[in-house]
Amino acid sequence: MFRARQNRIFTRFRESLPQANRRGEAAPDCDARRRHANRRSIAHRALQGRVFGAGVTPAVTGPVPDWLESWGKVLRPLRYVGVRGPESAATLQRVGVDAQVLGDPVCWFSQATSFWKPQQGVIGLNVGHSHGHMYGQEDVIQTQLSTLAKELVGAGNRLEFFCVWPEDLATTKKVAAAAGIADPVIHEIYEGAAKFQQIVRRMQVFVGIKLHAVALAMCSNVPSLMIEYRPKCREFASTMGVENYCIRSDSLDVPRLLDLVVELQSSGDTVSASMHQHAQTIRNRLVQLSSTLVKEFKFAS
Repeated sequence: MFRARQNRIFTRFRESLPQANRRGEAAPDCDARRRHANRRSIAHRALQGRVFGAGVTPAVTGPVPDWLESWGKVLRPLRYVGVRGPESAATLQRVGVDAQVLGDPVCWFSQATSFWKPQQGVIGLNVGHSHGHMYGQEDVIQTQLSTLAKELVGAGNRLEFFCVWPEDLATTKKVAAAAGIADPVIHEIYEGAAKFQQIVRRMQVFVGIKLHAVALAMCSNVPSLMIEYRPKCREFASTMGVENYCIRSDSLDVPRLLDLVVELQSSGDTVSASMHQHAQTIRNRLVQLSSTLVKEFKFAS
């Protein structure tokens, strides 16, 4: 969702550099080059030694993999390392990195409790693929989600699909067609958290497979069922206090999924309030860290 925006930011940053920095040729504007060097030095001093918001593939038991040893060498000298959840922290601690559980930066978008405006029987569904990097077989997962969609519609619910990656659009249409939904509502939102949240806030329940689609629904206080296709999904769910509503993609059972959706519909207010509390706790950590970085930047300048 945010990749296009990141690319634009990088492009603007690159275009702001003196010509010598971009093409290796002499830059005629020495003052501009000097100003850039000063800005870069200030930013480096202010932000040096801090990494935050990252998740780490769990490796809390067994031999320490080579990739983890390599990351340990990079991260050990840093002043601060903040990660998504406890498994990421425990993994890094195996190689001597004193990582703190900060939480996923998506919780910056945590909204007030009044933001959620559920419409009875309206359910959001996010599906997709991952080039074979999911727990289980992707075609089987898509078939099960199609069956889930068909059962939900048959029970009188209205489905709205959320596609947050262009490569998932074909999969979304395929799942909708297999569910017998002739003219599906598909929200294509590839960047912009605010746009996504303004639409998802109407959902009574959200079911999704892509981490930040579900995460933004949770940050909008929408009771959500996470399909865990990679370890990062469960780690995020644990930080939001909703592990019971996180099901691995290789162990999907449609009747069980239906039961969980009905449970979320009936106890939505309670689940929503709990998620909000957890998200706000993470957001407060992010605000505190951001304030510290801004103060350091101002001091360095």
